Amino acid sequence: MSANTDGRPLPSVLIISLNKEPWFDDMYIHLLSALKARASVTETTKSAEASSKITDLAPSAILITTADFAARKHRSLRTKVVEYAKAGGTVVLCGVFCSFIRPSDFDDFIRSTWSLPWKFGEYHRTTFTLNPMRHARLQNRSDLSTSYSMKAVQIQGVPPEAAVYITTRDSALESHVFASEPVHNPGQAPIFFAPIGDGFLGYIGDVNAETASTAVILAMCNLTSDELICKVCGKVARQKCGRCVSVRYCSRECQVQDWKTHKPVCGGSSSAVGA
Repeated sequence: MSANTDGRPLPSVLIISLNKEPWFDDMYIHLLSALKARASVTETTKSAEASSKITDLAPSAILITTADFAARKHRSLRTKVVEYAKAGGTVVLCGVFCSFIRPSDFDDFIRSTWSLPWKFGEYHRTTFTLNPMRHARLQNRSDLSTSYSMKAVQIQGVPPEAAVYITTRDSALESHVFASEPVHNPGQAPIFFAPIGDGFLGYIGDVNAETASTAVILAMCNLTSDELICKVCGKVARQKCGRCVSVRYCSRECQVQDWKTHKPVCGGSSSAVGA
């Protein structure tokens, strides 16, 4: 078992990626790096193996990253995951789960598997704001962005206390194709975290692997964030941009790599990279 530098064992995270796409690891390198910096991570792409790993590892969190998990052929695995959550575990639907599941299949999955009445909602990009009513586990986390733009599949019917990010009256459609228009809908949420028995079910509707979503998943998994997350690779980040002092990097290499993207939005006054 992996351990921290002080000898304490690392939390265990099980990633279930059934029918995983070959490009997944590249798209989610930020999330995977952040998890591996804070936990002992095991990934499986097979249903039977996933079931045995739940028993053998007794993970502190399970991430479901693909929509194939909702297929009826995996009913026994789904039952075991629900039992795990109700017994005190944390399950997070993330990765490409929301990108590849059909609305009707999601509605059936959330109803038949989790006994929840929530349904597939709107899909668009806007800037979402951190919900002050969010669950206590996600309170007092300095790594969570107060707001950020994401293209997301929202879920209808999520109660206010389960929503992690929400729209506001200022939220507007962000698109290069369609005209901007208000998209505030208090009855929907792109990210939720809800009690299930003695445990939790989380959902990330972000379809583009935004770096801010990594911090949300870490918080749901109750993983430490004493130092915040490197914007580039997701590892523990002790350095800040010397200009705006608001973006973190784990190394000068990551900072230099991100400079072309960060420079236009950096709010500092110096022309130097970092410092």
